[in-house]
Amino acid sequence: NTTQWKVPTASTLVAPGSLRIWNRTTTLENYQMEFQGQIEKRSMSWAFRATNAANYYGAKILITKPGQVPNAGLVHFAMLNGHEFDRVQLPLPVTLARGENYRVRVSVQDDHFITFLNGQAISSWTDARLKRGGVGFFADDDDEQRVSWINLSERDSFMGRMLAHFSLFVIPPPR
Repeated sequence: NTTQWKVPTASTLVAPGSLRIWNRTTTLENYQMEFQGQIEKRSMSWAFRATNAANYYGAKILITKPGQVPNAGLVHFAMLNGHEFDRVQLPLPVTLARGENYRVRVSVQDDHFITFLNGQAISSWTDARLKRGGVGFFADDDDEQRVSWINLSERDSFMGRMLAHFSLFVIPPPR
C-alpha cells in the first residue's frame, strides 16, 4: 500500500516504505523542502513535484561502496505515468556512513532543482515536465532509511506564505 509508513522501534524516527506523499502539498509549485534522515543500509530517498505514486521526481543519496574514502552518489530521475525516465547518477566528493544524520535541502523553483547535503550544494538540474506537486519519501524494500523531521516552505501563494514556517512533522528528541 503506497500510503503506509513503517514505524520503527525508535520513537523519534519515521521510516518510509513505498512512496508516501503528503497530500496537502500536491498542488504546490515552487518550494523548499528540508529534512533530516539516516541511511540504514544503502540510501535515503525522497520525492518532489509528486502528484501521485506514478508522477514525481525522485532523488536519493547513496553509499556507493563501504569504506572511509569518498563513497557517495546522488541519483535523480523522473517518474512519469509509472515509468522511470532519465536516471542520472553523480559521484559526490563526500563519505557517507550508515546511522549518521544527514540534512538534505531541495529547492524547487520553476524547472530548476538544487539539492544540498549538510549545507553544501551537491546537484543542480532542470526538467520542465512536472509543473506542480508535493513532497514525499520512499525506500526500496530491502533498504531502510529514517526521517526524523521535515520542514516545507513555499512563498509563491497565500497558502505558501501560511505554511512558510510550518513543519510537516517534528518529533522531539529523547530526553
